[in-house]
Amino acid sequence: MIPYELRAEHHPGELALTRRRWHVVRRGRVTGLCGLLLSPVGETGPLAAWAEVTQALRCPGCWKAYRGRAAAA
Repeated sequence: MIPYELRAEHHPGELALTRRRWHVVRRGRVTGLCGLLLSPVGETGPLAAWAEVTQALRCPGCWKAYRGRAAAA
């Protein structure tokens, strides 16, 4: 089982499910690998969907941290 998943960052107070950015989090956690605390009710998705996320919607800090951890494993 992959210990990471995607979690969406939404603009505060938004009612629509527009995503500001996608973050990588440890499965079941709400803090991105970049250190940002995300909403516990935010949208989540499988890490495998990362390839489908446009570059503009990827959190660069999470991506860099995840790649560093994957390379060390």
